[in-house]
Amino acid sequence: MLSSITLIAFLIGCAGAVVSFAFLALSFLMGSSKKKLAAKLVGGFVGLAILGIVVQAATYEEPEEEKYQYTSSEEANNTEDTETDIEETVDTEEDTEEDTKEVEEETKTEPSPSPEVSKRKESIGTSNKDINEIRLTGPNPVRNDVTGNWKYARLFTTEDLNEYAKSYYEEYFEDDDEIHGIVNFSTKTTTKIATLSSNILSVTVHEYVENEEYDAKTMYSGNILKEYFVYLDNGDIEKVR
Repeated sequence: MLSSITLIAFLIGCAGAVVSFAFLALSFLMGSSKKKLAAKLVGGFVGLAILGIVVQAATYEEPEEEKYQYTSSEEANNTEDTETDIEETVDTEEDTEEDTKEVEEETKTEPSPSPEVSKRKESIGTSNKDINEIRLTGPNPVRNDVTGNWKYARLFTTEDLNEYAKSYYEEYFEDDDEIHGIVNFSTKTTTKIATLSSNILSVTVHEYVENEEYDAKTMYSGNILKEYFVYLDNGDIEKVR
């Protein structure tokens, strides 16, 4: 808007200056007394034209700056597009990785269940009862035990402890080097449980010797009454003697 006004002022100034010069020249030729007025008019119109030129020059915007601004805007848009492309690529890669993991998990072969172990011919029963059904105290360390592996527990029951041996092992053994003695005050016996192999427990029933559980030197000093093997794979109980 300002450029249009200054352009009009410039044109009016130029036209007025031309007319004023003509009027001034005519005044000189004819000897008119209006020479001073004509000179003032020339000066006014010339000044108006000059003012229009100055204002136009001050408000003029160079094409290079517009081009630069356009280029900067274009670069900004290109940058945004590039960042968007990168984000989309990252999202696509993450989705692909997740899909690959899901496929791998779906294609994983589930482990086959262990085949059921057949009952052994020599088996006289099954060790399949839960030791937590019987109230006992312990197991506790045995005094004067130099190995650090002997422990004892005490209880009152008329149940056959062979049927609880597998459950007791799974519940209370922390290491296969341990040897546990279960003192049963109801039957006056001490049942010794030890690991014979990775699949077999040795269960030996001794006569109880009073206070034997308090000293490793007297532990299991009573006569052996019975001896059994208990198999961990299926709980088979096999009598040894």
